Amino acid sequence: MTDFAWLSALDDPSLIRAIEDLYVAGAPEPDLEALCRSLAGRGLALSVPGGTVRVDLGDWTSIVMIRLRAWEPHLSGLAMALVRPGDFVVDVGAHVGTWTLLLGSLVGERGQVVAFEPYGPSAARARDAVLAAGHGDRARVVEAAVGERAGRAPLYAGTDSMLHSLVLGTGHVTDVPVTTLDELGPRAVRFLKIDTEGLELAVLRGGRALLAGCDPSLLIELHAEQLVAQGSSSAEVFAELRAQGFVVFDLRPEGFDLHVEPLLDERAPTTHHVLARRDPSPFVVSLR
Repeated sequence: MTDFAWLSALDDPSLIRAIEDLYVAGAPEPDLEALCRSLAGRGLALSVPGGTVRVDLGDWTSIVMIRLRAWEPHLSGLAMALVRPGDFVVDVGAHVGTWTLLLGSLVGERGQVVAFEPYGPSAARARDAVLAAGHGDRARVVEAAVGERAGRAPLYAGTDSMLHSLVLGTGHVTDVPVTTLDELGPRAVRFLKIDTEGLELAVLRGGRALLAGCDPSLLIELHAEQLVAQGSSSAEVFAELRAQGFVVFDLRPEGFDLHVEPLLDERAPTTHHVLARRDPSPFVVSLR
């Protein structure tokens, strides 16, 4: 098996260049598991839209961020098209704060971001990133999961800290507090990102009162395996959205454009992300 231990001795800029070089066009695909295992525990500050996050290179998502110089850049472009200065937005499943920083930069000084992250170390990194970016006056990180009802629940380990879940995992990590979207009270939410490793349906059910009183755009990552483990499905998530008056949109990248089109009932989404809005009009986001 390939040994990447030599990488850990490099300074930060050299390490980033070395990882990028592993993925140049035409190079053999490196063993990602071995790469992460060799770098586990090595922290690195990465510049992302809106600020800087500190990551652990033992997480495969950190390697992806180095390769792409961002996290989910096509979805970042969608957020840039939908979020405006002064908006109130919610980030459910913040991890180390990559999306929180982006949203904080988009809402500006007059806006507000509330971010939820149940895993303590990740929540601490998200909070540090927000403060370092000077967004402490507009972004708040809440160390809690979001579900259908408030209480406490076990958090299980994923293969990456981003993939820790209240549904499936390789072992119990800790118990975490759980809140609901409705606990926010009546708020004019304009944008809501949900990435909860299988709790998508629970988040929506726990936010019925909030969502009924505002007109947000919802960006949802679907975790099919975890949904099935609970006896649910993506179809049930779509049914809940439609019952709340939302139209479910497919997100189809095509060249430098992201096509956002209503999803037909019988069709699977192009990617594992969907958008939900009450306005049924399709649109295109330029990613240039």
